[in-house]
Amino acid sequence: MSFTSLADALRQFVDDPARKHHVEQACWAQLWRTAVPAEISQRTRSVVFRQGKLIVQLTSAPLRHALVLQKNVWLAKLQQNTSAQSVSDLRFV
Repeated sequence: MSFTSLADALRQFVDDPARKHHVEQACWAQLWRTAVPAEISQRTRSVVFRQGKLIVQLTSAPLRHALVLQKNVWLAKLQQNTSAQSVSDLRFV
């Protein structure tokens, strides 16, 4: 009988192509939530990273408008984190 270490089993689980996309998207969502104040985070419905764009779906149209006006500020704040340097654009929907 062959045994796999817990670390190897977790790595296989996370690296499975069917799950990897979901894990990566969860990481992007967490990155957004830690980069913004709680009042913005609480009004964030979903976060998706696609082709260099971080697409943030919000529950409030006035908040979306305010964030669009400050897009460069939020993009710069995100890019301070080395994990987010691949984000070239922010879209608020």
